[in-house]
Amino acid sequence: MEETKHKKIHWWSLVAIALVLLASVYFLRLFPIAIVGSSFVSAAEFDNAYKIAQKLNPGVSKSQVFDQLIINTQKEKLVDRLKIDQDDAIEKESNFYKSNSDQYNQVLASSFKNSENLFYKYVAEPQAMDALLMIKYNEDFSKNNTAYNKINDILTKLNNGENFDDLAKVYSDDKVSGQLGGDLGFVSSGEFLPELEQDLERLKLVEKEHPWSDVLISRLGYHILYLVDESSKNGKTTWHLKHIFIKTSGYEDWVLAQLKAISVKKLIGV
Repeated sequence: MEETKHKKIHWWSLVAIALVLLASVYFLRLFPIAIVGSSFVSAAEFDNAYKIAQKLNPGVSKSQVFDQLIINTQKEKLVDRLKIDQDDAIEKESNFYKSNSDQYNQVLASSFKNSENLFYKYVAEPQAMDALLMIKYNEDFSKNNTAYNKINDILTKLNNGENFDDLAKVYSDDKVSGQLGGDLGFVSSGEFLPELEQDLERLKLVEKEHPWSDVLISRLGYHILYLVDESSKNGKTTWHLKHIFIKTSGYEDWVLAQLKAISVKKLIGV
């Protein structure tokens, strides 16, 4: 009887030890390995990010992944600090990737364990934050004076009757489409940069004296869109587009200067 009792106690002791070990592993994964502003990067985040990064780029180092996680977190904080309206930017960014469903599903299966949540967190969200900051930078015309003056001069030439195709060939920084008179071909909903698709939906042939837009701002720079044709089938809109694109420069230097104001404390060495 006494021996049976000891066996029961021994069994429960083993269970208790196992539970403590499991709990320790769980809490260690949640343990912060870096503090960024008032947020932190956890061991679990780093572990997931490194596994994904290795599948996408087998040569990536742990320190590269760690540093990128910190920068991504800094950019999230910077978007909040600059009071940039996030609206549904992350969802739109995710849908932008999903527009090529075959490629998206292949990447999801090969690198993200078929988890849309992982893709959302480690790809769509960082890209959306970066896009919001790029747009914020490009909205400051004083920082992009040369590019902004150039696109406005092109718009003036257009409004004065010069030919769109000829101007695209001479001035557009998109050299591939520029040689085709700015022709981008046919683009469907979800296939265009989200910030430009919003403007495109407002650009209707019947509502304008001419089929081109005013100067539009994207994460890449400044655009003039030319709506050649538009059709809708099964609730999906397709546009035939041309554009003239002038790229901006200096974003990387600007954002790095901004990020310096957001404190970083690494709690481990990677």
